[in-house]
Amino acid sequence: MKLTLSVLLLLLFLPTAMAVNDQPVAKASVNPNLCFACECQSITLDASGSYDPDGQVVKYEWYYGDQLVAEGIRATLGKPFITNPDTYKITLKIIDNGGMSDTEEVVFYVKNNPVPYIEKLKNRTNSNYDYLVIGDKISVEVILSDKDYGTITYNWDYDSEIFRKTGDKGKITFKVISSKAKSNHEIGVIASNLCGDESNRKEIEVKIKSSSSNSPPKSEIILPVQIYEGKRFQIKSGSTTGQRGDEEDDEIVSWNWKISKITNRGEEEITTSSRKYISFTVENSGELYNVSLEVTDRFGEKGIAWQNFHAKEVEPDPPIADASATEKIAIYGKEFTLDGSRSWDPDGNILREVISSYLWYDLTYGEYLGSSNSPTFNVMFNRTGLHEIELTVIDTGFSEDSESLSDKDVIVVNVIEEAITISTPAPTSTLVSIPPKAQPTCAPTCFYLPESQIIPTPETPGMGFGLAAIATLIIAIAVRRKNKH
Repeated sequence: MKLTLSVLLLLLFLPTAMAVNDQPVAKASVNPNLCFACECQSITLDASGSYDPDGQVVKYEWYYGDQLVAEGIRATLGKPFITNPDTYKITLKIIDNGGMSDTEEVVFYVKNNPVPYIEKLKNRTNSNYDYLVIGDKISVEVILSDKDYGTITYNWDYDSEIFRKTGDKGKITFKVISSKAKSNHEIGVIASNLCGDESNRKEIEVKIKSSSSNSPPKSEIILPVQIYEGKRFQIKSGSTTGQRGDEEDDEIVSWNWKISKITNRGEEEITTSSRKYISFTVENSGELYNVSLEVTDRFGEKGIAWQNFHAKEVEPDPPIADASATEKIAIYGKEFTLDGSRSWDPDGNILREVISSYLWYDLTYGEYLGSSNSPTFNVMFNRTGLHEIELTVIDTGFSEDSESLSDKDVIVVNVIEEAITISTPAPTSTLVSIPPKAQPTCAPTCFYLPESQIIPTPETPGMGFGLAAIATLIIAIAVRRKNKH
């Protein structure tokens, strides 16, 4: 019975006696891992990432070599570590509740503070001017050589009666608050590390100009030589900046234009502009206007000018003639269409001008063919061969007192005979050999035959041409019948 009880007790405590303790895991970090000797305040060691899988970590020890330098889940290192530049390796050792341990190493660096070196001062001012006036600003940035200097302080030297400084570190803006007889001023800077080591000195030279009470800008208005009603024109500024040495016209920084209509009740403002020029259209030549201009230069001084103007009745442009035809070749004795529809009047959109007349003239034979209000014109040519046809276009004028304007264009028309589809050769035409006599102005269609084929008749004009054509046809038919027999 006693043996049985002993066996039961052994079985009860056997799992506990045979349990295995797992090793803890050490995790260490350091902050900062790099610092400069003259600015390090402390080095912080952290083991909060460590853990024990089957229990708990009960002890944290930090060693520098074999020397225990700190204990605890978090620890701080001060002197002599932070004041002596070197590479430091610190080992974390943790122990769990079962006596098991683990270690991890961290590294941090303490460096000497380098002596700063300034390569240049960069002027970041966005300006087209190489000098400043009161109210202007200049932005300056310190460019150090390509090194890690740690914390740097900057000592700027400048005339505080001339400049006001804003900004911090190596980017500073200076505003000109005053000017003196001396025009050139220096802005310098020295950089220092926290050990007190100073850099080389760099400076920039700033040229400052002051305004003069007896040299305000000269405001000038430049109007076009001719101003016509209904046509837009531009008024320009010819302002200069007075007599201040080498200053140029581009020192004008603002323009204030105003155009007013002068009436019996005074001036009525029409439009304003802040550009270097102003555009305007006078609708009625009988109206009087005033334009004024106030300019301001970089020194804040102003110049004023004004001028009255009115418009003339617009000078009209002539129409543009453009002659063409609906076909390339004209057939003798058949109606042919001349076309002037591509002609146009440049003033039509503004002055309501349009082309009123299209006149056609045969330059080759000195014949006036006719005119119409329509751009197309039908005509029958009574002579074969090439004809130079001149088109004259006339506009309506833009007022009762204005004269109509005209333009001319010429095209060449080739007039041919229509082919005769009979077996025997057609008689040779003589319609092109004899030039015409001088002819008076005639109706829209004119045709003249050579004298050898004109048959006098008191009847309706054109009857002679018809009888001749009938006689020619009868002869051709007779010849054809004879050949058949």
